[in-house]
Amino acid sequence: MKFPKPFNLDGKVAVVTGAASGLGVAFAEAMAEAGAEVACADINIKGCEETVEKVKRTGQNAIAIHCDVSKEEDVKRMMEKTVETFGRVDILFNNAGIAEENP
Repeated sequence: MKFPKPFNLDGKVAVVTGAASGLGVAFAEAMAEAGAEVACADINIKGCEETVEKVKRTGQNAIAIHCDVSKEEDVKRMMEKTVETFGRVDILFNNAGIAEENP
């Protein structure tokens, strides 16, 4: 899919939380299709790895990171791994949700 010039993300780096399913997958793919490299983060690492494969099919680079966004240390590690791999972070898609199973 071609994006109009205002949506060109060539050279940008996006972090997408909740990237293992649903909207997270769609956001990760959209970022890549617009030209961004993507760090896919989720507690479901297998799902994240599947999203990474989808992103790589667009020609962009991506990594999978296990991250529980309710844990500060996981979030710090996610950001450190992203910067270590891609050099910086330009875009954050804070898509991960935290919900009680039986409220």
